[in-house]
Amino acid sequence: MDATKHQQAPTDADSPFDRSHHLADVILCSSDNMHFYTHKLLLSITSTVFKDMFSIPTPSVVEVNETHNGLPVVQLTESARTVDLWLRIIHPAEHPNVGNTEDAGALLTISRKYDTSPAIMPTVSSYSESLLRNDPLKAYAFACVYKLQDLAAESANACLRL
Repeated sequence: MDATKHQQAPTDADSPFDRSHHLADVILCSSDNMHFYTHKLLLSITSTVFKDMFSIPTPSVVEVNETHNGLPVVQLTESARTVDLWLRIIHPAEHPNVGNTEDAGALLTISRKYDTSPAIMPTVSSYSESLLRNDPLKAYAFACVYKLQDLAAESANACLRL
């Protein structure tokens, strides 16, 4: 973590992850210093990484070394955009649409990192199906980069039919 991050005041995320969320018991801080107020229970249910982190006294995977507004702050390496999309998918209230390969790839990366792939895959699959219909070559490249074997096979076949 660089010194400039500590010099900047953190920014609260948009609802439902802002400071007005009084029931939150943990803050996730993105790499660009955005604070997401959320729940340890929700994170623990959807992510074995967070479940393990919150169940042991000393965090081993992600550092919790500060507090803000009386809540522990977990520093993440992902951008606010990625964390926001990820939380909205694993949060029971909302499911955003993913409209580009950058967001879909970032979601796959964060979901693999925090072991939340089952929660993310329906959203990524919906995007992948749309990409396959509209641009099979791009779908093939996306599938290869993110090691999605079924999509790679389907998109390769679609490319041969062009």
